Amino acid sequence: MRPRAAFLYSARIRASPSTGAGEPEKEQPIPRPPLSRLTLAALLGMAALISCGTPPPDPPTLLPEAKKHLDDAQSLTFHIESKDAQPTSGVYIIGGDGVMKRPDGVAGTVHVLLSGILTDVQVVAVNGKFYVQVLFSPWTLARPTDYGFQSPSLLLDPDKGLSSLITQSHNPVVQDNDRYNGEELYEVKTKVPGDSVNNLLTSADPTVDDDATFGIDVNTHQLRKIVLYGPFFHKGQNSTYTVVLDNYGTNVSITPAA
Repeated sequence: MRPRAAFLYSARIRASPSTGAGEPEKEQPIPRPPLSRLTLAALLGMAALISCGTPPPDPPTLLPEAKKHLDDAQSLTFHIESKDAQPTSGVYIIGGDGVMKRPDGVAGTVHVLLSGILTDVQVVAVNGKFYVQVLFSPWTLARPTDYGFQSPSLLLDPDKGLSSLITQSHNPVVQDNDRYNGEELYEVKTKVPGDSVNNLLTSADPTVDDDATFGIDVNTHQLRKIVLYGPFFHKGQNSTYTVVLDNYGTNVSITPAA
């Protein structure tokens, strides 16, 4: 709402002797002096703060806090999806949901593109081994790279996992706040090394840096969302990976499947 430079208030004016004693009292508006420029500027500044919310912390403060919360979490849930992925050969993860538990446990369902055919694969990674179940086949030991993973056991590793992308990022810039599932998120746009992403997911050109946006919960400072943009499936053709991390500390049990 636009500020008003002047307001009206009422004062009671008694009739003068020349008007006669019997005339009723009259109310007349008297203009209030306009607000000074300094007062008006202060009011506008307060309104801006109220409408925009509390400014986010600086990235050097916010990002290490988000990494620490993730490294301290003993377990959590994850959701992953890709956008603009159009591979026609090879094996690629294009989505999935599951749980992670320290030190190296991962379990869930991933949507894998096997030579152009979308297939749901049940996966369990624990104690350094990787198990899969495709359709109604029995659980079998497998190599993660055969199903689009590079190193699922490293996802929670503080030095090589998802949280390490924070410490390896450079030139962070705070963007406008975002919302996810009703939560307000600070958004920090940055760059991360392509080979670090390739060590966790995949990259067709790990020599180039990938764009990254970290979504950090305003209230808890938990890392809630990682959006990666780079040549993950084809060299020279960018696509997007989105990883959502939630339910820090949830009760999780992951056991070998075979």
